[in-house]
Amino acid sequence: MAKIFGLSRQTVSVKFNNLKKIGLIEELDKNRYRIIVLEEDAAVLIPYGTLKILTDALSENAISVYAYLLNI
Repeated sequence: MAKIFGLSRQTVSVKFNNLKKIGLIEELDKNRYRIIVLEEDAAVLIPYGTLKILTDALSENAISVYAYLLNI
């Protein structure tokens, strides 16, 4: 996965484990996982143009900050 996403193995591992901790990935057995699909009203989609600017120009936490500010 690290090559696909252009990240280090350590970064992918940390992010994957974080997704497991918050319940978005379920471990089925040693080598199999299931991605949990959220209900439609459980998540907010960021418009593509805004998302592109955030990922191109800002830090890795920019999307989280944007989503937080959008919700308050």
